[in-house]
Amino acid sequence: MMARRFFLGIIPLWVLAAALAVTWLPETFSTWEKLVRLALCAPLLLYFPGRMLVDTLRFEGDVVTRGTFAVFLSLATCIFLGLLLHVVGHLDARGWVYALGLTTIALRWLNVVLLLARPVPAIPWAWPGRRFAIFAVSMILAASSVLVARPVALERKPFHFTELWMVPKWNWTNNVVTVGVRNSEDAKTLYSFDLVLGGTLIGKMPTFELAPSSSQTFEFSVPTKTRPPARLEAWLYKGGDRGTIYRKVWMTIDTLQSPAPTGITLQSAPETKMDDFQHPVPGKLTTAIVICCYSDKRWDILNKAIAAAARQVPAADEIVVIVDHNPALALRLRAKCFETPVRIVENIHPPGLSGARNTGISVSRGEVILFLDDDAVSDQDLLATLVWQLEDPSVLGAVSAIRPLWETDRPSWFPDEFLWTLGCTYRGLHPGPVRNLIGASMCIRRSVFDHTGGFDSGLGRTAKALPLGCEETELCIRATKALPHGRFVFEPSSGSDHAIPADRATWKYFLHRCWAEGLSKACLSLMAGTGEALASEKTYMTRTLPQGVMRGFADVLLGQPSGLLRAVALGAGLAATAAGFALGRTRAALTRPFTSVPARALEPVE
Repeated sequence: MMARRFFLGIIPLWVLAAALAVTWLPETFSTWEKLVRLALCAPLLLYFPGRMLVDTLRFEGDVVTRGTFAVFLSLATCIFLGLLLHVVGHLDARGWVYALGLTTIALRWLNVVLLLARPVPAIPWAWPGRRFAIFAVSMILAASSVLVARPVALERKPFHFTELWMVPKWNWTNNVVTVGVRNSEDAKTLYSFDLVLGGTLIGKMPTFELAPSSSQTFEFSVPTKTRPPARLEAWLYKGGDRGTIYRKVWMTIDTLQSPAPTGITLQSAPETKMDDFQHPVPGKLTTAIVICCYSDKRWDILNKAIAAAARQVPAADEIVVIVDHNPALALRLRAKCFETPVRIVENIHPPGLSGARNTGISVSRGEVILFLDDDAVSDQDLLATLVWQLEDPSVLGAVSAIRPLWETDRPSWFPDEFLWTLGCTYRGLHPGPVRNLIGASMCIRRSVFDHTGGFDSGLGRTAKALPLGCEETELCIRATKALPHGRFVFEPSSGSDHAIPADRATWKYFLHRCWAEGLSKACLSLMAGTGEALASEKTYMTRTLPQGVMRGFADVLLGQPSGLLRAVALGAGLAATAAGFALGRTRAALTRPFTSVPARALEPVE
């Protein structure tokens, strides 16, 4: 009895010693310091929490039974705490010791309080016992499932893309380029970058600090090389860590002249040979920007979208604004003076976004077409960034980051995982190959439409009809079938701000948009097949949404009640989408003919 009291009495001191060991011992410590850490932390990891649970629950048995049971309960506690630590971003030695120590002390005091309040009857437990065997097997399976899970399953990081861009100044007449950085983090951040030309490190930009949402640009001249074309790259580093490239952009230089003086002097760097990047040499791609509009209510944001398109560097070869069956709006636009020539064309196809885009394809001449929504204000380097992606002949199209621009404060309940309901980049969409593009800011080769036809006029939202969408998804699936070696990519280093009016920041719009998406996916599954139509959605439902729910509950534990609302919104959005899909699957099969717009319907229009 005395030994047990002594054991229970030293537990708080043991926890304190372990906490001090992981807090104050240096990161590079000697062998005896490693042994001290191991001796203090191992019991806290493998025995103490389980032993406190055994005492609190009043399990009886011999020493072996209680000790073994304590180890299993400790492992179960570690699994649960490990998930929470991973979510909050403190899965390290200090986080483990603090979490296990506080849990152990809390269970110890709970044991004392329960004994004082009311004696708890003992629970008989025989060794080995059927219940013990079942519990042991369940713990082994639980531990195995966590170990085989992907390490990034519960990754918690801000949903922002720090922007890095590099564009030539004017028409690349003096080998002068502009590199810019925009800080999208939540705090002041240190950045630096290296410049690499043709696989050779040619300079280092010293560390500079940017406040949140601020940007800074640098102009510099590139040294003359003897064998153009060459690939110029900017590698951005964050927080002084030059061991990890945080962002990377590049451009291909096919005309080199004598460098011109600029106001920025780069630190000289030793000549370091890098691995050559295999990248195709581009031709001179002509570009067109197509903006589709339909309502006078968006006049102000439409003018901002057109002005942003006109300020692209390098400039697009042509800008075309398609007015979807609104003669008054077309007349108003023709009467306005823009900074650069803008063609105003009325939609000659059926009403709706698909018909308007098909008109834009017909009247434009660019080899690459950048489609923008009438409420999307693009970054200055958007066109250049996406065109650089299309230098690779296997890339059929590219989409940029699309950031929500809230007219009012963002609702605390709105989850990042459902930003697609607003036409924006959502959590779970990773840079690289994607199944389909997002229509608010996407760039597609004209040859894709030559081979596969235009957007399906049976899909695509209209001003009055049911808001069916997925026209971009259907086109991308059709294109990858016709061009099996092609792919679509997501490039977040540049983007556009998508205006979100107040009436879209409501539960009513959120649920209605989810329901409409279910209807659209039902139509798409009947056209393209369920497997291809729902390929990305399966990963989204089995990984992205469960991770979002876990993040929501973790926020509640961290004192943010809105986390519970976000978890509820995830479930409600999924339920509304599933209901729409179930209804649309039946209704669409009976009422709608599924035919795509043939290529001959997109002949050039003078």
